[in-house]
Amino acid sequence: MKAGAVALALLPVPVWAADFATPQGCEPFLTVQSMGCAVALHWRCDVAPAGDHWEGVFDTEGLLSIAHYDGDYQWLETQYMWDGSREVTVGSDDPISLSDLLAGGMDTFAFTVRRTEGKTTEMQRVVGWDELMGETVTIDGVTLERTRTEHRYMTKDGDVAYHGRGQQYVSRDMRLFFLGQDEVMGDDGSVTTYDSTPVDFIHPGEPGFGKTQPLYGCDEIKTGYSDAG
Repeated sequence: MKAGAVALALLPVPVWAADFATPQGCEPFLTVQSMGCAVALHWRCDVAPAGDHWEGVFDTEGLLSIAHYDGDYQWLETQYMWDGSREVTVGSDDPISLSDLLAGGMDTFAFTVRRTEGKTTEMQRVVGWDELMGETVTIDGVTLERTRTEHRYMTKDGDVAYHGRGQQYVSRDMRLFFLGQDEVMGDDGSVTTYDSTPVDFIHPGEPGFGKTQPLYGCDEIKTGYSDAG
């Protein structure tokens, strides 16, 4: 399950700087250009546990978010630059497990995050599931498996603060999730659709590796709306 976007101490440059370099001791290993006017840079750090990696997502204005995942894709920490909010996983009854998904075709999860925005801090429960659809697709030479996914953020009072669902992709070889076509359900019954399907997978030494300027969908409306009720 890919976060629908950590540690700021690891950021080597201002978050809206034109150029972005990974911190000392960290090495980028993949750049992904996607639809929806977004590009993601993935990196690993020598001091982190084996399997951990970070993902920075950029649009035409600069860095949007940085997410830190463990080796099984449990969310550890996410920083959202557009509003300055931060989410840190503080406990997990049922952690996200990419291994379980790939082995059995289904993975459920339930964990608690501490969300901080400005001076406001609250605990929220994240619950959901990922399921392999039994379909593969090849994009830019990379074989991906389609997944269905759904998750909710729940407040301490049991209200739904966020509800997302959709179709994503997973690479067995790279052990990475990639966004696809996702929907966010509004309180009023509206559905906002995002298409973040990957287009280019760029590896070290290839043209465009490490570039953070998005290439696809930037001249189009980034979201579409449909009535759910």
